[in-house]
Amino acid sequence: MKKHYHFLLLILFNLNIYAFDACSEFLRIAKLESNQSTLNSKVAYEMPTLQPKVDIDAVTIDSPGKYLRSDDNRIYPDRILVENPDYYYYEGDEVLSINGKKTSLMTDEEILDELFKDQDTVDIELIFDGESVDDDGNAIPPIRKLNIDAYSIQTLLVLDLEIKNVEKIDSATSTYKTRYKTRIDYYLDDEIMMNIIEEILQNPSNMSYGDDTNLAFLCTFSEKQINSIGIWTPQVRPTNIVSMEGDSTSINYEFWAYKNYEHKFVQNGDYISTFRSSFNFTTFPFDKQSLVFIFQDEFQEAYLMFNENTNSYMNSFDNIEIYDWTKTNYQTSRSFENSFWGTFNALTYRVNIERNSIYFLTKIFLPILIILSLSFCVLWIKPEQLQARLTVSVVCFLALITYTFIIDKDLPKLAYLTVMDYVILISYLFAAVPTIESVIVTKYENNEKGEYIDRNYRILLPILYITISFVLILTSIVLNLENTKAFLN
Repeated sequence: MKKHYHFLLLILFNLNIYAFDACSEFLRIAKLESNQSTLNSKVAYEMPTLQPKVDIDAVTIDSPGKYLRSDDNRIYPDRILVENPDYYYYEGDEVLSINGKKTSLMTDEEILDELFKDQDTVDIELIFDGESVDDDGNAIPPIRKLNIDAYSIQTLLVLDLEIKNVEKIDSATSTYKTRYKTRIDYYLDDEIMMNIIEEILQNPSNMSYGDDTNLAFLCTFSEKQINSIGIWTPQVRPTNIVSMEGDSTSINYEFWAYKNYEHKFVQNGDYISTFRSSFNFTTFPFDKQSLVFIFQDEFQEAYLMFNENTNSYMNSFDNIEIYDWTKTNYQTSRSFENSFWGTFNALTYRVNIERNSIYFLTKIFLPILIILSLSFCVLWIKPEQLQARLTVSVVCFLALITYTFIIDKDLPKLAYLTVMDYVILISYLFAAVPTIESVIVTKYENNEKGEYIDRNYRILLPILYITISFVLILTSIVLNLENTKAFLN
């Protein structure tokens, strides 16, 4: 048994040596290539100018997506990828024809074949569905004929995003501290990489994965090692980031080399960062918010897409725990931006959450009702006992004021009123009424008349308070359904 054990260790040791030798050789050869300024060449792919609009959250290199269709089976492009476009494209515009062929009679595959046949430009017809005039005030015809590029050359970066945890959501600043991991697949110049791999594999000992797989060797490099040989690396960054903990950042690179000389690079990043989103507190504390993560190539050199072959963002949603909030669903999307250099895109991962309202119902709403009830109790004190009535009423009013400070620490200074604000303001008003009523009834020489007023107020005040509060809360919720918890919609 010991002999077998030692033999196994020997094999593993030798495999590690081989892998190490292959990786060391890669660094040596890549260093020489880098000195010739050849390793900054990124692989660019031909992307259809009439970008398919996708229902799902991602596309792949081999499958660019699916065109959405109108009732007449004409296609809606997601975007028209051309540099400095001299046209106006509005969401809802339909592509009537491509090179005179009606899109309603073409499949997605036939459309892509038409775009990628031996040609530089294509003629398209658009049925306009936007405004009647452009930004300069010129009328836009219902059907427009355009000659545009058939395809666009794009460097592709395939992003895999995993949210590990959300440590803290700060409503006062609309920020959230998050630990997340990214995995970005990318490719460098095929010919150069194939030559490097071929040279390495001339030594059979560098075939560290044997004959049962197409993978020849796999190397893991530090960021310092990659930078030392001058290889191009993706610079994908979150655009809505507030700060990043520098000491927490961990980046490494993988190089996958195959026996057929194909390859891919993988950038792995582990970060702790603080993000900011636009929170809407109108229906606070019954609000729902979105934790948004937007990623874009820092130098606008690449076309980003989510990796739909993994379930990382789905697993992220299932696994993350968010204190004081409840997860509802997640969404992924792409957005585009035109610039002088072309059309660039960003990827967005959105986690929708709802605030756990139990704390505010039990620690704020319930005490407010109790204090207000105590304030109404002065209506059972005889009118001639003015001092006792005022003491109870004023103390209750001051107690309500303290709750303003409790809420202020949870919210920013807003230019609008929340549901909680409405409740507190109405509570202030009704807490002040017994004080005013007590002063008034003491002016009557007839105590019976004062007691008559007290009896009416005992019934009227609670009914008015409940009715007005209910109407204000309901109105605020109805006007902001998109920002309200599902059980209140």
